[in-house]
Amino acid sequence: MMNKMILLLSIGVWLGLLIGLSFIEAPLKFQAPNVTIELGLGIGQLVFRALNKMEIILSLIFILAGFKYYLSNRVVLILTSALVAIVMYQSIWLLPALDQRVEMILDGQQLAKSYHHYLFIILEVSKVTMLPILFHRVYNLSIS
Repeated sequence: MMNKMILLLSIGVWLGLLIGLSFIEAPLKFQAPNVTIELGLGIGQLVFRALNKMEIILSLIFILAGFKYYLSNRVVLILTSALVAIVMYQSIWLLPALDQRVEMILDGQQLAKSYHHYLFIILEVSKVTMLPILFHRVYNLSIS
C-alpha cells in the first residue's frame, strides 16, 4: 500500500512539474518585459536541467517502488518503461544537444532551425499524456 501511495504521489509531482515548467513557465518567460532571447535561453537551461534531475529521481522511484505492479499489469510496465526511456534519451542525448545549441547562440552564432526543440516538445507532450494514464492504472490496481 505504501509503494502505491509513493507511486501516485510521484506521478502527481512529476505531472505538476511538467505542466508548470514545460508548458507554462517556458513559453511565458519570453513574454516578460526586458527578457532577451539570450536571457530566456539561459534561464531555460537552468530550469530544464533542474527538471531533468527531478525526472531522473522520479524515474528511480518508479523503478524501485513499482516493481510488484509491473508483474501484475503490463500497461504499468509499458508506460513506466516508456517514461524512463524518454528521460534517459533526453538526459543522455537531447538536452546536451539543446545545451550545445544554446551555447552557440549565446556566443553570437546564427543557427539554422533544427528539429531538436520540436522533438523535445513532442517528448514532453508524450510524458504529460502517459502520466495520467499511469496514475489511473496504478490507482485501480489492488495488490496485497
